[in-house]
Amino acid sequence: MRIDYATVFCAQGQPEVRGNTAAVIVAEHEAEAFPYSDEQKLAISQQVLGDTTAPGFNHPTVVCFVYLKGKNELSVECFNRKQKIKRCGHGSLAAHAAYRQAESNCMHWLEMPIIAIENVEIPDWTSELFDRAPIFAAQAGDANDYLILEWASNENAASEDMSLKNLQVDIEAISHHSQRAVIATQWADDGEIDFYQRYFAPQHGVNEDSATGSAHAVLARYWQQKKRQHQFVAHQCSSTGGILHSKIQTGEQADKLWIGGQVRIQHSAAFHL
Repeated sequence: MRIDYATVFCAQGQPEVRGNTAAVIVAEHEAEAFPYSDEQKLAISQQVLGDTTAPGFNHPTVVCFVYLKGKNELSVECFNRKQKIKRCGHGSLAAHAAYRQAESNCMHWLEMPIIAIENVEIPDWTSELFDRAPIFAAQAGDANDYLILEWASNENAASEDMSLKNLQVDIEAISHHSQRAVIATQWADDGEIDFYQRYFAPQHGVNEDSATGSAHAVLARYWQQKKRQHQFVAHQCSSTGGILHSKIQTGEQADKLWIGGQVRIQHSAAFHL
């Protein structure tokens, strides 16, 4: 087995966009498929994530276990310090690139499930948690999935102070009102970036994520329905930042959605459990 540290959603030539890093534990042979319970994998993940000497562009935020399941299918399971993650876009991208020992600093794509989205009334409690009010709300998935909050676009904002990056959030209070992770978004349409996003999930062990592929997949569908556009580039306005890509193919029977981003393999070493 080996462990790779892979940074996802960074940007070539933009050192201020540092993306999100995953530690990927790779079983290189099918016989090495992990014979561990989720509790044991969580304990291993906590140990890896607690190692402050671990190399990497950023310190990893998740640990992913990957092995070949059958001829072509990869099994990927991702954990943060608190729990197993239901959907982890940056971890899954990192795991696929690491397993296949893909070329570093290249764009990689991953198909993601499409989750149904429905518009909802803006929850009253949002006025207590944010320094300015969102203009639309929607929800995706079940009660433990996502709440989408949209803020007025830059072109309608009076100043840079109204940008999503400068939105003030009472993060800890989110978990008192909902079990849904909150995805904040704002349309940009500035020629290079289509929309901005932020992600808050204190209920699930992530106060604010640095670059979130699963949230981007949800927002790609959200903005497709609003803008009738099928390809997007987003900037996650976190402290480290991320550049995320997506594309949606519409079909007669079903639509397909992919997320993409630059993946940089930072370090690889043997790993013994």
